[in-house]
Amino acid sequence: MLQIDESKLEEGAHVADRYRLDHVLGEGGMGVVWSATDERSGEIRALKFIRRDKCGDGRSVARLLREAHAASTVAHPNVARVFEVLELPEGTPFLVMEHLEGETLSSRLARKSIGPAEASRLVAAIAHGVRAAHALGIVHRDLKPDNVFILGDGTVKVIDFGIAKDLRTGADTDLTATGAMLGTLHYMAPEQVFGDVDVDERADVWALGVVLYECVAGRRPTEGSGSGQVLKAIMTGTFPTLVDAAPGCPEALSDLVREMLSRDRAERPTLDDVIDVLEGRPSQRPSRKPALASEVLPLRTPWTRRRVLLVGTAITFALGIAGAGAGIGLRDRGAAATATASATASIDPPTLSATSVSSLASASFASVSATAASSLPASASASASLTSPRASVSAKASSVPRLPPSAVTPGSAPTPPPSAPSVPPIATSRRM
Repeated sequence: MLQIDESKLEEGAHVADRYRLDHVLGEGGMGVVWSATDERSGEIRALKFIRRDKCGDGRSVARLLREAHAASTVAHPNVARVFEVLELPEGTPFLVMEHLEGETLSSRLARKSIGPAEASRLVAAIAHGVRAAHALGIVHRDLKPDNVFILGDGTVKVIDFGIAKDLRTGADTDLTATGAMLGTLHYMAPEQVFGDVDVDERADVWALGVVLYECVAGRRPTEGSGSGQVLKAIMTGTFPTLVDAAPGCPEALSDLVREMLSRDRAERPTLDDVIDVLEGRPSQRPSRKPALASEVLPLRTPWTRRRVLLVGTAITFALGIAGAGAGIGLRDRGAAATATASATASIDPPTLSATSVSSLASASFASVSATAASSLPASASASASLTSPRASVSAKASSVPRLPPSAVTPGSAPTPPPSAPSVPPIATSRRM
């Protein structure tokens, strides 16, 4: 594929014998976005081009085309539109997109705080757009404030479907076959961190929970002094509840965020439930109150305390090796805040190496599991697996509202958890 001579993309230049380039709206690691005038209709559009140094990268082209497919498939007021895909004379594709004037949610958060009411409105609008994508089998996989655009009239648009996954076809191998796990660490669900191949729409629910928490509390629940601390928070769920982080927050909103950030994705609410709560309608989903800290066995047994210490040490050690070797590429959060008047200024989602994050973290758990199991009595070895970061819970069912499936008191038979309605699957359409 021939490369673009970026010097030819200049003010007043014409592309596709139709669009006149006016000025640059945004630029990132993968591409550059221009404001352009359609000389046939007089309408203003946003044109997204691949950067010259990325044109020979098949993954960058695949990402651009994936974004075009997803955004053009999802026709919804809360999703930025892609009108068509055209080619430059050299054969390089570019997108003709909806031109938006406003700012990203990340810019709004950097400028001023957002109260619970406004946060509920914004996240509900995001959820409406994402739910429309899910209904077509499309998972965004990179929801974050940088990829949410707020127009001057308050309308919310979800942008940048560059690493979306199509559940109907499972099409994402062109982005992940080389061992690269794409996403933004602070907003990634546990299953994304571990590189699970069956990541589905529930990963978007987790990311929306992080966004909602950030809007209300002014900080992300997964904040940490380094990548190791962020990973630890994601995998252990060791962050304060929203009502503790933002006193005065409605408890119903805090409960919703807690459920959205369930490490067990089967326990996360559907977007229907999320929208009901955010828009003030009673949800049909019963609240799942967490177990009291005094009823969680890891806080009472020497073995489980040692297990938490070993897991944390292993994660930190693995990330230290990864950082010294290949490193973990994360986009500077502040860079995206420079977006101007276009929904397409967030161009290149940061890339996380599956080797440095998923493989090393999984290997660390396996190593700790083997070491710990060898130090346990034979009778306890069966319950000492570290394959799940979920804490065991006491079998006192009368005092614990909901027990995770693995809740077993060592030395006793497992107590079955109370029955709960299953989460209905997202309806998908077979049309392309």
